[in-house]
Amino acid sequence: MTYYMNTEEAINCYRIRSFRNKKRRQRELMLHIMILAVVLFCAAVITTLLITKFESSAESNDSDIKEYTSVMVGYGEDLNDIADRYRDPVYYSDRASLVKEIRNINHISDRSDVNPGDYVIVPYYVRQDS
Repeated sequence: MTYYMNTEEAINCYRIRSFRNKKRRQRELMLHIMILAVVLFCAAVITTLLITKFESSAESNDSDIKEYTSVMVGYGEDLNDIADRYRDPVYYSDRASLVKEIRNINHISDRSDVNPGDYVIVPYYVRQDS
């Protein structure tokens, strides 16, 4: 015996199938959006890392030469003032790191200070063109 659906049952079946297909398409769309977001995030991270690597390699070239100069301490001047003049931000993150190196090179203890007319050895970098 063959069963034939009436019009109302057929319409109801169609609506259920349409609703399920719509939900499936929405899930697939959300999945594609999430995959796209992950791919874009990964691309942004990789791009940032590459840019940072190229900038840092361009700024501090391995062929840069560290040189030293003798500087006379002027009146009213201290090691911080001298460090401000010679500090290169590529090699010294802050003034204190250069002052510490100047103190080490010249065997100056933290407690002693320099006097006007004293000479101190100060490091600086010369960039070489590649």
